[in-house]
Amino acid sequence: MSSTTPAELSAATIIARINANEYPSQVLETIANGFLPLPQADLIAVLAFLTRSADAGIAAAARRSLLDIPTRNVAAFAADEAADPTHLALLARATEDQPVLEALIRNRALAFCARRRSSTPSSRIRRSPSTSAAARSKRARSSSTRRRAGPRRRNRRRPRRN
Repeated sequence: MSSTTPAELSAATIIARINANEYPSQVLETIANGFLPLPQADLIAVLAFLTRSADAGIAAAARRSLLDIPTRNVAAFAADEAADPTHLALLARATEDQPVLEALIRNRALAFCARRRSSTPSSRIRRSPSTSAAARSKRARSSSTRRRAGPRRRNRRRPRRN
């Protein structure tokens, strides 16, 4: 690793350094296994980024590490409106956990991002049939979640009236 002190480490700087190929693969494996002195929110963002890695071993290790973090912590990060929308988008692509996806749908920071670009993870989440159905279900946590999920789509055609 470089001569960076822990006080200078953040999810944004680590992700930028990974993109610039500044870390050797052994360091990436260590990071993907969750061994990184970062606050929980930054660690979640870095692990979500690493799940999209071209190296299958690193991506699998990052997915395992992300699953090892308690769901309530990941959902709290997903619900944090002060979080960086790009980090929320990374998490949306990395997780299939329903409570986390619901928190992402309700997060206004990601919804704002969706208004600017139509291909954001928020719109991907909303278009996903399983996520939309779960958000509209009676078990959904709030009416705002069901409202943001959009109208129910029907697969069958209605008969024509003559």
